[in-house]
Amino acid sequence: MNAIDTSNKDEQTCQLLEQFDHILKRSETYIDLNKSCQEIWINNKILRLNYGENNANRNDLSKSHYGKLMIMADQDQDGSHIKDLVLNLIQYKRSNLLKHDYIQKKLPKLKYFSFISPEYTSQHDILIFPFICRKINLEELKLYLLIKVFDLNYIDGIQLYDQLLCHMKKLNKFTFNIQTLVYRCNTKINLSSNEDIQRNFIGREIYQQIASYINNNSTTIESKCHIYSLPYQFEYLLEINNSFPGCMFHTVRWLVIIDRYPFEHKFFQFISQDLSFLQILHIRNDKPQKYKQYSSNELITFHHLELLNLKLAHLDYTEQFLLKKVTYLLSFI
Repeated sequence: MNAIDTSNKDEQTCQLLEQFDHILKRSETYIDLNKSCQEIWINNKILRLNYGENNANRNDLSKSHYGKLMIMADQDQDGSHIKDLVLNLIQYKRSNLLKHDYIQKKLPKLKYFSFISPEYTSQHDILIFPFICRKINLEELKLYLLIKVFDLNYIDGIQLYDQLLCHMKKLNKFTFNIQTLVYRCNTKINLSSNEDIQRNFIGREIYQQIASYINNNSTTIESKCHIYSLPYQFEYLLEINNSFPGCMFHTVRWLVIIDRYPFEHKFFQFISQDLSFLQILHIRNDKPQKYKQYSSNELITFHHLELLNLKLAHLDYTEQFLLKKVTYLLSFI
């Protein structure tokens, strides 16, 4: 038996599952739409301008098949999302069209905005950040991102401010969770230390209390850095590892843990304490536990856990959660 599930989930858990499924579907839509837009652009089916030429003057735009490009979409969140994706593509590929008022556009004047991406993306600087930057009247921003880069440094406070936050002058509250996965094809690249990361948040009023850690168990090819604002405000905490320092994460309902080194009993002890309202837990680790001698006073209790996924976990974790002498799951009784 490698997975445990419950059929009698309460209403809150079902809503959480539906919400996360909706986020995943929106993420897939985002990727599919981006690919479709680029395909249309490359084939020159609309503008009939040479792909890749970012012409600098208005006269060159006379080569276009149309005098103006109007973007029309539904007046709801999905329509606004589609419109912004098209504008992102235009800004990235043909920014001169925006400079010369070739595009007839109306940008939303939102005051509060939340952007959650549960899948790793390498398009943060050319799609996601420009998408958010156009919402210049934002007063509050919540940002959840998993970012992958190649031969670049971790995302830090300086990059966030220079590429994103400095464009929103009215912003007074920034809540974030950002994890950077670095692939080092060039192993000589110098990555920031955790102390460097934390220093880069100093001196900007928009940053309140923050926390960060770097995966000490990373390989020479991969390295991870996790930065987040405190108190933690998201219901999701995806892809944490043994380097996770813990803290009070009472809002977290959905947790994914993954590492190339085993999760030992003590790790689950502080997870059960720091994430005391956890409802959904996914364990991805095929390494056997090294320390399996538990004393009677080390019983772990998960008071609210309702879904436990062990499909990608070693059998030791099944034993960890099934033996009542080790772990006590009140919701499974």
